[in-house]
Amino acid sequence: MKHRILLISYVFPPFPGVGGRRWAKFARYLADAGHEVHLICAKNILKDQSAWTHDVLHPGIFLYPLPARYPSILLQQPATFFEKLLYKFWQTIFMLVSNGSIFERALFWKKQLHKKAIDLIQSKRIETVIVSGPPFHLLHHAVAIKEKMNNLHVIVDLRDPWTDNKDFFGFSRMSKSRLAYEQKLERETMLGADAILTVASKMSEALVKKYPAVKGKVFTLINGFDPREVTTTQFEGEMVRSEKMRFVYAGSLYPNLEYVFIPFAEYLVRLRKKDPHLYSKLVFDFYGSAAVE
Repeated sequence: MKHRILLISYVFPPFPGVGGRRWAKFARYLADAGHEVHLICAKNILKDQSAWTHDVLHPGIFLYPLPARYPSILLQQPATFFEKLLYKFWQTIFMLVSNGSIFERALFWKKQLHKKAIDLIQSKRIETVIVSGPPFHLLHHAVAIKEKMNNLHVIVDLRDPWTDNKDFFGFSRMSKSRLAYEQKLERETMLGADAILTVASKMSEALVKKYPAVKGKVFTLINGFDPREVTTTQFEGEMVRSEKMRFVYAGSLYPNLEYVFIPFAEYLVRLRKKDPHLYSKLVFDFYGSAAVE
């Protein structure tokens, strides 16, 4: 059975950033399966373009970009004196108008989102909405649409933890009052959603532990990989008997990830004792940046 689906994702190609990859791939997958995907996203306000724009050039995917309503300077690292001044200005503005996170890109999105979403739901006879965050307030905005529409199912997709996020988005340094406001929105969103997706089982388990009432509607949907992006090469003979085994990590390393790195380091220590010959063959390359608090 073919379905019409409304997907809401602030970051989506051509808007650059790895946050747009997840649903660019899933939207293409759904469209390839014959489903009709209508997608509300933010207009690209940056000079760069997404690496996955080609994935959404599909006759079954219909894009409806809305004004970003977020200053582009807050999406980059200011370099010049003027950029730093402009960054501080907008940071101050968001501190005054926001009760929660001052880096919430969907803060001014609710009115325009509801108008466009309701129009599409009615005109396209859509019964299922999938909303992906961050930005996290976007999730709350989407769940609130259920109050205006009968028989609407809203699926919330979490690409990152919300108020328990210790790696970025500033939650670890947020004041108690602002954090309490974000926690209120998170709770309303989780309880109001018809289903919740996360990218990892650890996130799913933590969510159920935090909100026992959502047990049974939390599912793990990993990002996976796209076979079309993987090329294979045939190797023969001596080419496969390399002296070294190289592992490459490309991306950002965030703080407060001890729960990942410590078990990894402990395993390497055990391997060095158990099989020093194999251990001597391992090479790890890291490419990207390391965020510090």
